[in-house]
Amino acid sequence: DLDTLAADARRAGRPLVPFVRESIVDPNAYIEKGYQPNIMPDTFKSLPKQQLDALVQFLTTGKK
Repeated sequence: DLDTLAADARRAGRPLVPFVRESIVDPNAYIEKGYQPNIMPDTFKSLPKQQLDALVQFLTTGKK
């Protein structure tokens, strides 16, 4: 749930931006309790840095 990203990052013990970045490139790095690993694809790790940065910024601030 994108509305709970900040709370998810706190539960994982990570700052928001690094948590979101890691979740995109390594979705199995943190698995929320009650969810199975290997559900989310790891195909986004191949995004160019500029696109990954823009995606992380959008998800964490809602702005480009």
